[in-house]
Amino acid sequence: MQVLIRALFALLLINPSFASAAEQGNDHDMSDLIEIEDDTSGDMSDLIELDSDQKSGQEATGRVVEEEDDFGRDSIDDELEADEASVDPFEPINRFIFAFNQMLQNAIFTPVGKAYKFVIPESMRESLDKAFSNILSPVYFINYVLQGKGAEATTVVARFVINTTLGMLGLFDVAGHFGIKVPTTGLSQTLAVWGIDVGPYIVLPVLGPSTIRDTLGVVGDWVANPLDYYLRRKSSRRKLRYTYQGLRFINAYSDNIDEIEQINKESEDIYLAVRSFYLQNLAHKDKESRTVYMADSFNEKKANSEPSKNQEEVDDWDE
Repeated sequence: MQVLIRALFALLLINPSFASAAEQGNDHDMSDLIEIEDDTSGDMSDLIELDSDQKSGQEATGRVVEEEDDFGRDSIDDELEADEASVDPFEPINRFIFAFNQMLQNAIFTPVGKAYKFVIPESMRESLDKAFSNILSPVYFINYVLQGKGAEATTVVARFVINTTLGMLGLFDVAGHFGIKVPTTGLSQTLAVWGIDVGPYIVLPVLGPSTIRDTLGVVGDWVANPLDYYLRRKSSRRKLRYTYQGLRFINAYSDNIDEIEQINKESEDIYLAVRSFYLQNLAHKDKESRTVYMADSFNEKKANSEPSKNQEEVDDWDE
């Protein structure tokens, strides 16, 4: 064993190229590893460059989307401003009258309305609302006739007779308990059914928000109101007339005090909030009136154009 060890040691001393070859083999393997690492780092740099390109592309796309969104918002804002200009061409004057009404509201209407609401129970206020609505039944009847809605006009007559007699002059909605119900209407809705547009938005002193068509409707309903007509015929009934109108106004106002105060607290621009609420409510009423009218007209035309099954059976029997 010692001889073998000495022989190997002598071989190494005589032929050092063997050791250098082993070292070269190791160096060659290390260089291969270094090249692999270089290739890997190159691939990583390529991936980093691709990632940066993707990020820059996403940022560019985001900028394009933001620009498109900004363009869309600007176009919508322009449309809204154009609509507001067409709906409210008298805005400076309307704002002045609105400020005057706000002053009256804060100084007189709201304190009186709160006191009235505190003293008069809710059940009594609701009964007064029903009685005032019952008084306007002739107005509802005339307008339903003008709108071509015979069924609604007949329902108004039935409600008036039942509530005036059994409901103690309309203080109780007895007809409603029997399922005899119909929405209220007026000349403004009649004009809507006839296809007349609301016209510009205006603010009336004391009365508040309105439109040209709604103002004509208020005047027409006032003329057709039988109690108003009776009270304004003689000057001796003036006090009673003012009492009736004042009680009707403050009773309706007291029911809406909470909503009015909420709008005043939450709205940055009270004028715009009131205008938007009023016009949306008016558009809903117009849509409802026109939809019912068109449905009635369609059903009537369908009934007139198509013979009934019974009539067809009679015709077949005759043949």
